[in-house]
Amino acid sequence: MSDTADTDTYQHLVEGTTTHAIFMIDPDGNITTWSPAAHELYGYTSGAVDQQPLTILFSDETSGDQSLDTLLTDAKEAAIETRGWHQQADDSVFWAHMTISPLWNDDFHGYAVVSKDMTEKHEYEQMLERQNDRLKEFADILAHDLRNPLQLVDGRNELARETGADEHFEVIEQTTDRMERLIDDLLKVAHQGEVVTDPDPTDIEAVIDTA
Repeated sequence: MSDTADTDTYQHLVEGTTTHAIFMIDPDGNITTWSPAAHELYGYTSGAVDQQPLTILFSDETSGDQSLDTLLTDAKEAAIETRGWHQQADDSVFWAHMTISPLWNDDFHGYAVVSKDMTEKHEYEQMLERQNDRLKEFADILAHDLRNPLQLVDGRNELARETGADEHFEVIEQTTDRMERLIDDLLKVAHQGEVVTDPDPTDIEAVIDTA
């Protein structure tokens, strides 16, 4: 197969891929090709990005994480993956998963870049992380709220063994009732609780008065 046929096949492959933005950058990191999928994802026309550095696609938050020179140096040896906020032509941002791969054919010709919008997955992972943090906090509170009455029951049980006074048994009964109510409330939270997605402002003074 001729080089022209190979080039045509490659061009059709790139233009036919709609789920990932595929384009090329030269050894200095400047954009040299721009696919329809890249235009769709970033909003830039090919003329707007031609010979522009790859970092034109990065948002301010991502630009400071790693310099373009470092990325290109690492990617020249083997393909690398990066994740971060990318910026579209209208200044909106999305969480991108980008792969930068070296292009060698005896000589070094630059890099192939594949980028995909992973905002939905990123936000889901962050939600899970927040839920795990809340679960840990919840477990700490639970351990604290149950440890205190257990210590009280243990102490009263020792006194009841020593004295036989009914008052100690009464305290034990009251404490175990309190623990049972606490466990019932916690089970309701565990079974019915949902992630708050639309929080509303709360009148703290009214909450304090109620408490």
